[in-house]
Amino acid sequence: MKIAVVGATGMVGTVMLKVLEERNLPITELIPVASARSAGKKRTYKGKEYTVVTLEDALKIAEGDTQPFIIGGGEIYKLALNASEKIELTRVHDTFEADAFFPEIDLSKWELINEEFHEKDERHSVSFTYLTYVKKTAS
Repeated sequence: MKIAVVGATGMVGTVMLKVLEERNLPITELIPVASARSAGKKRTYKGKEYTVVTLEDALKIAEGDTQPFIIGGGEIYKLALNASEKIELTRVHDTFEADAFFPEIDLSKWELINEEFHEKDERHSVSFTYLTYVKKTAS
């Protein structure tokens, strides 16, 4: 399994790496991605040191991948929207204390093609909706 950890700046990257390590996922390649100001910094995962790269560099690394994805934070989401063709978004129907958010989706540029609502149940403590957007083509 290859994975790029996006948003490796500060707590987001540190927490995500700890979660991945605790879950002992079978990751064979790790690419920590952050804004240009954090590029070049080092992050450690399972005792191995990785160098943080920019989004542009990560996209070059992922060129052969048919469906690379970005898992956040807020600044990286904003940077990645221009390079993206599809958004797979989970909207959680509750209020949480947070400091990073997905940017507003400009509906003049993006089309909602799928929406799947899930009620709160015995497996999920809150209701949520899966949303799929695709970038509109220029007419």
